[in-house]
Amino acid sequence: MPTISIKSKINEATNLIKNKEIMKAVEKLELIKDQNNPEVYFLLGSLYLNLKKIDLAKKNLQLAASLDSKNPRVFHNLGILKLLENKNDEAKSFFKEVYSKDPNYINSLIELGKIYEDENNFNEAKKYYFLALKIENNNYTVNFRIAKLLHNNYYFKEASEYYKKSIGFIRFKNSKLEII
Repeated sequence: MPTISIKSKINEATNLIKNKEIMKAVEKLELIKDQNNPEVYFLLGSLYLNLKKIDLAKKNLQLAASLDSKNPRVFHNLGILKLLENKNDEAKSFFKEVYSKDPNYINSLIELGKIYEDENNFNEAKKYYFLALKIENNNYTVNFRIAKLLHNNYYFKEASEYYKKSIGFIRFKNSKLEII
């Protein structure tokens, strides 16, 4: 299949994903599997991951990683996959690999913070949350996670500052809670 055709099919699948037509996107991507195009495998792996089809997600994400070892999105999703398999140490390795490839990939830093928080490792959790905060100071999730971490470790005054910051990103619009 010519490269231009594959790119257009990937774009069609991406539009289906944006329109929340996940199964149609999967069908389209399955038809254009190409051993030389890691984006097809990344998208398929990501979709299967969201559908909780772990074996298919793993197969496609591993293929994507073998074809494009520099793409942090692939390794982030492999980390998420390991979390779903309750393999936190392996997940941490993937998220740290993402950090080494792209230190500004905030989602992996947040995931590392959450893992260390779950392990009651205050210093490591704090380290990764604050690295994430350096990237995006106004991130609701990061501010809230820091507030919760500090609160749970009896740093109430400091926690209140981060709770205030996180609340600043919440508003009500048409009687619905919205994170801005």
